[in-house]
Order: sequence, then structure tokens, then C-alpha cells
Amino acid sequence: MTEHKRRASFETMDAEKAIQAARDIIADLGTLAEDDDQLRLDTIEGETPLFDILAQIIRANEEDAILIDGIKARMDELRTRDGRLKRRVEMRRALLLKALTIADVQSIELPTATISRKALPAQAVIVDESVIPPAYFVRADPKLDKRALLADLRSGEIIEGATLSNGGEAVQIRSK
Repeated sequence: MTEHKRRASFETMDAEKAIQAARDIIADLGTLAEDDDQLRLDTIEGETPLFDILAQIIRANEEDAILIDGIKARMDELRTRDGRLKRRVEMRRALLLKALTIADVQSIELPTATISRKALPAQAVIVDESVIPPAYFVRADPKLDKRALLADLRSGEIIEGATLSNGGEAVQIRSK
């Protein structure tokens, strides 16, 4: 197991334990803290490591976001480099073809490789796409317009094969 996976595993276990401890404390408080959010939060903060663990999770997410940004930037750099290298290979291939053409030979045998010219099949060249008959166009597969579907479902329309979910919850993090 890598260090990163091990750390994530401990974070999850520690968070689950702290959440269970907070749950137990809330149960112990009973009706005393039923309507008092601040009392519940103060008690959880004082009696469990939950807040510290939550802060660690936020820091870990921030670190991962930095890594993700770095990976994306590096991938962009590598994509650019990949394109440059591909263009360089094609340029060299064109030089090889030019050399064979100028020498007026079909192939040249070298100690490390044999370079040969070969005929390519004819390719279609599109001069004016607007006048090409419709029979040569491929119809795109139908794509579901999820925004329109959602709007109609929200307006109360009943649509066979679709329904509204109950939504759910997500966490929002605003860093200071």
C-alpha cells in the first residue's frame, strides 16, 4: 500500500471514529442540546478530535487540488511536446521521401533500416462540402437534452422513462 493510500485510509478511519464519538455525545446530551447548535458544536469540539480531523481533511483536499493542477499543467506540457515530436517525425519522414525521390530509387537499404517509397491510395478531397449530396452525410445519434427534460420534470410534467430524484446533499467548502 502506498503512503498516500495508507494516509487516506487512516484519515477515513479516524474520521469515522470521531463522527461516531460525536454521535454518542449528541445522544448523551439528549434534549439538553436539542435546539442549541452552539452547545452541540462546542461539546463535539471539546470532547472529540472531529474538528481537527475535518481540518486535516480540508488540508488534504487542498494538497490534492494542487497536485491535480500540477498534473493538468504537466499533461498540457506533455501534449504540446507530443505534438512537437509528432511534427518532427513527420518532417523527417518527408525528408526521407524527398531523398528517395531525388535519388529516383524505390528503396535504400541501410545497416539499421530499409527505407522504401510506397504508393498511397487515392483520398477524397473536400472542395465544397455544401454541394455534396445528403446521401454521403452520416446522421448523428440522437442526444438526450437533459436540461429540457429536467425543466419539464420540475414543471410537473410526467415523462415516461424519467423522474425527478429527491436531490441529496453535498458538502461546500469555503477556504479562508
